[in-house]
Amino acid sequence: MVEKEGKRIPGRALTVLAGRTSIMTDDNGQFTIGGIPRSLKEIYVLGEGTTVGFAEVSLKGGLENQLENPILIFPVDEVSGFVSLAPAEDVGELIASGHPYLRRFIVAPSAKARFVRYHHDEEKFKEGGGEWLPVKESFGYDFPGNGGFTLYVQFADETRSRVSEVLSLRVSIDTSRMARGW
Repeated sequence: MVEKEGKRIPGRALTVLAGRTSIMTDDNGQFTIGGIPRSLKEIYVLGEGTTVGFAEVSLKGGLENQLENPILIFPVDEVSGFVSLAPAEDVGELIASGHPYLRRFIVAPSAKARFVRYHHDEEKFKEGGGEWLPVKESFGYDFPGNGGFTLYVQFADETRSRVSEVLSLRVSIDTSRMARGW
């Protein structure tokens, strides 16, 4: 388990749930689970004082499988979240749809986060730009064109009285190639 700054928190064991199997992580957050069916699609993590974290998995039979990304967990009372660029879509299809600069983002909110807002223009974002929308698993954002952009993101609780710090995600848009995060 790590803090926001990436500093490891030692001695913090968590419960990992994979289907009907439950185990504890070691003090470094590492775990190994055997006998999991290939049909399993998600692994959940629980810890005292934290919300549920989860990761989507794609298992290959007979092999040792490692998670591609860390499992994110958040403190229970914190309004926060994480946003990442979804796998690149076919640019040809985006151009044909009339939205060549549209990119999808995956959202991992804390339990208290109910709304999210986002915008690529920092000044407009600071002035309240980016409508508060209910949190969903993902969202699409249509950038104004090719180039390098920063997407500013913020989460809020149900009343929008408590908000997270502003997150920023750098994105490169190039319709001659696939979108990629910096």
